[in-house]
Amino acid sequence: MSKTATLPTSTTSDLSQIQGNGYLPGTSHFPQELLLEVLLRGDFGVFANGSLYWLGRYNDIFAFDLGVHRHRELSYPAGVDRTGGNGIGLVPLNRCLCLINEFPDSRTNLWLMNNNGEENFWSKILSLEQSGVLGSYKELSPVAFSSTRDNILVFMDGDRLMWMGREKKTFIIFFWAYSMNTLLRRIPVKPLVSRFRCSVSKPLCSVVENATSFRKDEVFPKGENFIVRNSPKGESFYSVNVESMCDFRAVRVDDPLKSELSGTGYVGSCNGLVCLWKPATSDDDDDIFLWNPTTREITKLPRAYNMPIPCLLIGSSVIGFGYDHVNDDYKVMRTSDSQLYNISVSVYSLKSNSWTRAETISNDIRFFGKFGVFSNGSLYWLARSGPNIIAFDLAVHEHKMLPFPADVDMNAEPKIGLFVFNKCLCLVDRYPDSLTNMWLLTNNGVENSWSKLLSLEQPGTLGSSKFVRPVAFSKTRNEILLSVDHEKLVWYDCESNEVKNVTLHEFPCPFDMLVYNESLVQTYSNSRLQSEEEEFQQLEQELENDLRGYFDECGIKYDDSAIERIMNRAKKGEKFSLEIIMNEVQKGEESVE
Repeated sequence: MSKTATLPTSTTSDLSQIQGNGYLPGTSHFPQELLLEVLLRGDFGVFANGSLYWLGRYNDIFAFDLGVHRHRELSYPAGVDRTGGNGIGLVPLNRCLCLINEFPDSRTNLWLMNNNGEENFWSKILSLEQSGVLGSYKELSPVAFSSTRDNILVFMDGDRLMWMGREKKTFIIFFWAYSMNTLLRRIPVKPLVSRFRCSVSKPLCSVVENATSFRKDEVFPKGENFIVRNSPKGESFYSVNVESMCDFRAVRVDDPLKSELSGTGYVGSCNGLVCLWKPATSDDDDDIFLWNPTTREITKLPRAYNMPIPCLLIGSSVIGFGYDHVNDDYKVMRTSDSQLYNISVSVYSLKSNSWTRAETISNDIRFFGKFGVFSNGSLYWLARSGPNIIAFDLAVHEHKMLPFPADVDMNAEPKIGLFVFNKCLCLVDRYPDSLTNMWLLTNNGVENSWSKLLSLEQPGTLGSSKFVRPVAFSKTRNEILLSVDHEKLVWYDCESNEVKNVTLHEFPCPFDMLVYNESLVQTYSNSRLQSEEEEFQQLEQELENDLRGYFDECGIKYDDSAIERIMNRAKKGEKFSLEIIMNEVQKGEESVE
């Protein structure tokens, strides 16, 4: 039997499962004899000064140096007392290791490790009495020093932040009886992710990780953010830093995301999530990805296997991405058009991590364009027949037809395009060498609710152009950022009819631009994590069945204890050979004798 097992488990205490913040040491970095001697408390290490730290199960601290890949053991401060239910904890503070010693109903001492743990390295930085100036509290954790180091910002009981004076034991209430979610909303997402999630105390970190409003649909409207790619192939992606209104700088997205994103096209964006589509190759089907540029998470969606039409009959297909606010779910809609039968529609739900069959659309309706435009709970495409728009409602999975604005002159054969602008559907009708109009759909298309955003004469202030689309409003809403011919960006003043060019640094040319908002929305759901756990259990059962089948086929006598011992080794991630398996079987026979 050549099969090896590496089934993961969440219950193992093997050192190989212990992870450090910012670095994941594998068992190859630890001497084998260390695995049998070290007993640690907690799964996650605390990083400070080039080392990872864990509390030992005895009166010591385990330190692993990330530079030389060696460990050492450090003693507690002389004044630390673990008896009588007193608590011990480790957190990073000012890039140093901080030890918290809690005496229930008495006091809390904070110790800071200096000089990287050499020669009497502990110093007490704060001692707080229970029922003193702070009143009664259950949990306290330091967050940061003030610039003078005379005060320490502490986080208490998950609902208070305050500055504590180290000498006079005075305090300044920074935040009291105020929603932590509301406070964190005022912090831009990127610092929140890079600093709070990775560097501060575990209680405050858990607030960021577990706050339901962040995980569901929290969007931080600090201004528009942009992703650009070199069109039309899209081999490279760039995030855009808006240094000023007239100064944009593109920064290339590097590996590991670069390899995943290469060759994909924009489907759309919503609440900080970007949906990407990679066309099929000769050996494989097409792929759909959800990407959060802020958190750098990316997830490939499962294949939509429930398409009922044989692949040889499938013609063109369309795809769209958006948010179903009725069911609080992010969805991908795609069609398969047989050109012989009706159009079949399937919808992916991020909440359930699965595809379902939706309605069937008459083959008389033809979609124009590959990707749908999302706005206000629906996806929109131009229809090939007549001045109509196809709208697909993501909540009820049904479509309807909407008319163009009444003033669109179809007799002049304008070039029509759909975009999203300021969260509304925008229709652009361009009459070559004459005029470009931009219309916004309000009230979700009820009673033909179109309003004209602006009208640009050709060549006019923009000069001669073949493509113009609105991108974003300025903060004052007096100016509109326009993309012109996929080559330049300009600010158009709606009152003065003047144009200001935007300086583009490191931009590809030509480029496609996508607008998104920073958010902490996940690219996967809890159901996906649950399905992975079920997959692990299924693999475990298959391995056990394989073992029993192998023994029966070879006529090897075994008992259930041998199977149990082998499975326990597999759960710990150990690799085992036929020799190891037979040794476990032999142990069972000896115990019977």
